[in-house]
Amino acid sequence: MEFSFFTGYLKQVSCRMDQVTKYVTLAIPNLEVEYIYRNTITSWFRDVVKTRDLTVMYQAVQTGNVEVFQKELSKLLQLSISYLDTQEAFYHGFLMGILGNMKDYLAKSNRESGNGRSDIVVRSLDVSCPPMVMELKVSHTYKGLEAACDKVLDQIHHMEYDSWLPEEGYTEVWNYGISFYRKQCKIKAEHRDFR
Repeated sequence: MEFSFFTGYLKQVSCRMDQVTKYVTLAIPNLEVEYIYRNTITSWFRDVVKTRDLTVMYQAVQTGNVEVFQKELSKLLQLSISYLDTQEAFYHGFLMGILGNMKDYLAKSNRESGNGRSDIVVRSLDVSCPPMVMELKVSHTYKGLEAACDKVLDQIHHMEYDSWLPEEGYTEVWNYGISFYRKQCKIKAEHRDFR
């Protein structure tokens, strides 16, 4: 659902809070999107993401294995909906749809942290498991992928997106800079120890 919301295939109709739980009602914005949603998006997530074993990628994300994470994410990008969907919101929703299925982990989007909002935070309720802070950037060229990764890793540091984690009991974090150019991606990671 988050993938569909962030890419504009669903719109928010209403929102209400019940103690600490937020309930959002979503709707398909028009008939054209409804057709696309029913015939493309739903079947893609059902047939590709939900049925694919992503264990290797999830383990790579949790341990900072950038080479494997990048390889597995690249495979999924090759299977993705359309290379024309090259806006950051598409990649954001795409990753949220994938990471939202990590067992025993919570994936949150646009979490207020430090001096702004990080794109994605994935964390276990077990504070002995390092959380992952991810910042995304779209590159306008293939050659620009590496510089885009560096830029968003700097953004994580400058904006202190991981500064709240020690207060929650976490002693380390994996910060990821992820850049995209069409169906290509580049990932860089930095491990930070708070001890």
